[in-house]
Parts: sequence; structure tokens; C-alpha cells
Amino acid sequence: MRVTSRERLGEQYADDARLALRQETHRRYSERPDNTPAWVLGLLAPGIGDLVLDAGAGNGAYHSAVQSRGAKIVAVERAMGMIRSVSEPAASYVAGDVTALPLSSDTVDHSMANHMLYHVPDIPAALQELARVTRAGGQVAMTTNGDRRESPLQRLHERAARELGIDADVPITTDRFGDHNLGQVRRVFPDAATHAQVNALVFPTAEPVLAYYASGPVDSVREPTADTRRELVTRMDELVRQRIAADGEFRIPKRVVCYLATAP
Repeated sequence: MRVTSRERLGEQYADDARLALRQETHRRYSERPDNTPAWVLGLLAPGIGDLVLDAGAGNGAYHSAVQSRGAKIVAVERAMGMIRSVSEPAASYVAGDVTALPLSSDTVDHSMANHMLYHVPDIPAALQELARVTRAGGQVAMTTNGDRRESPLQRLHERAARELGIDADVPITTDRFGDHNLGQVRRVFPDAATHAQVNALVFPTAEPVLAYYASGPVDSVREPTADTRRELVTRMDELVRQRIAADGEFRIPKRVVCYLATAP
């Protein structure tokens, strides 16, 4: 199964503008209050003074939730643009890759890898690294999304691509690491269990849907270019407005999955 190319990842995460837009969309348009970091930290349950690894930390969205529990953070991030985007880091940031963490074995009390393992070329190696650096008995949280294939946004994207003659028959992130990966996780963490948080994005107008779509999902095609993005956003504008006119809103159910495990 094809992995997100380093070139496309570099473009997507050159800074945190697109990521921040998606995070703000979830904050503003979720049907029920959306605080995934607080939910994940409630499962991880670090104690005061514990050291928590945030692998693939991005712009530090989970760090205030870690700090609220009196824990400390070491953040590993390979995208230097993301590190530069954090103006007042609450964590000690280290440049590195989750498949070769720049940490000694048994260094941290707990570990997190949130919404990033689906981008990793070698997921088993990343899981082994999370186990290696986490002290025995520590908790490891690996967060992802439920199956995005059934999302109304994904279905509308595929329809728009077909109509425009654009090849959208490509893997998407949750094909690689979604809510079907418990068996893979258990090969490294035998006691891993699945926890889920169910919510929905509800949009009363088309503009925020299109901004969210243009921040990432638009590139789920064989060869994304400026032309395919422009054509797809234009057609999606029409389709989304039609849906809102018929239904009064555009609704995207969402399911966040957290695999929680104990380091062996």
C-alpha cells in the first residue's frame, strides 16, 4: 500500500498553517465539545513529574493537556517547519523520526503517537521504538481516526474526481492505520485495547467545508497538482452547496480511536 510521499508530507507540514486550520475546524464545528487531547490524556493518565514522549508532536496540540496533569514533555518531530511554528514550546523539542527515536531505552514514563502513524513508512518499526523508549509498565497511546472511506466528504471528493476525470483511486491515511489495526498493535503491545470517541462535524455553510477540504483531503488523488486542486475545489463548492441546500447542513460523522497499551 502506497505511503504518503516525503515530498507531499514536506509540503503539508512545512509549517502548521494547514494543520492549525483543521484543528480549528474541529474546535468550531464539532457537534459536541471536542477536546481530544484531554480525552487521550485521561486515558494515558500521567502522574505529576512523569516524562511523556510526544512522537510526531506537530504544533504541540497535546501539550497543555499534559502540563495540566503536572507532567513533563519531550517532543520528537521530523518536520522542522512544525518545530519553528511553536512560538512558546511547552516541551523539549528534538528533531527525529519515530522509527529511530533519538532517545535511550527506558527513558520516558509514557508515550504518545497521535494522528501520525498512518504517515510512517514502517509502522511496525515505529511501534517497536515506542516500546523501547517507554519504561516497563508505562502507558502508550496511539491515536488515529475511524475509517474515512465512509465519510460524506470522501465520497463527495471521489464523485467530483470521477466527474472531472481525475484518478482518486488511491490509499488514504486510515487505510494504513485506522480502527482496524488492533492486531498489528498487539504484536508489540499484547494488552492493547481500543477506545473510541464519537462525534461529528456539522457545517451550516459551505465556506468552512471547502477550507477544510482544501487543507488536505483535496490531495487524495493519484497525481495532485495545482490544477487538480483548483478543479476539485470548484466542483466540490457546487456539490457541497447543493447538499446544504437540500439538508440544511453538511454533516461529517467522525470517530477518533485510541489504542492504549502497557509497555512490556
